[in-house]
Amino acid sequence: MDMAHVSSGYIGCRPNEVYIDDVSHGPSSRSWTAICHGKEFQCSLFEGDASCAPRAVGSKDRPQGEVTPGARSQDPSIESVVRVPTRDRAGWMLRAQFTEGALSMILSADIGEPGDVATLYMMPSAAKDGAAPGECAPMLIVDGERVPLESGPGAGNRVVQVKMPVELLNRLSKAERVAGRLCEDRWRLSPRSRSIVKEFAAQLNEERLLKN
Repeated sequence: MDMAHVSSGYIGCRPNEVYIDDVSHGPSSRSWTAICHGKEFQCSLFEGDASCAPRAVGSKDRPQGEVTPGARSQDPSIESVVRVPTRDRAGWMLRAQFTEGALSMILSADIGEPGDVATLYMMPSAAKDGAAPGECAPMLIVDGERVPLESGPGAGNRVVQVKMPVELLNRLSKAERVAGRLCEDRWRLSPRSRSIVKEFAAQLNEERLLKN
């Protein structure tokens, strides 16, 4: 896959103007940084769908001076929630990606027909006792209380798909502490990841209201 060509359609630069850095691979995903004219974009590819968003201030350890002043929003969580076309190009999805430790997570919701449930895709680094990652049952703790989840395997049993009702998203967006476990990966949402979840929930709620 030519990541420069994929990135160019989202960041407004020609492929030969795009520099690719910080490439990482998951079981069914890929992420990278696309740099063009001093601006940085965090890009990802998941199950054939790509997206790019301006990179947040202070992400990684790259000197901020390499980025054009004013190119980024003062609230990077807003830029981390993006609209991407559906695979058939007939509608739009709301998507946000964040990582805690070795665990990558993607929130996704159809905003063409916004319903009451989004999907959280969780990509663990390893499964226990040789089991497929998709067979792991996720655990979620919100402000000290265990929350039951409805989940199942996806992407050839390499990903865990978790149903996220809007009510649960709204609860996560207001929580002070969110933690969990998937396979051998224990995780806690950082303040930045919580702000991304909060922005995702706010935008999804807005889309649902605008459709009514």
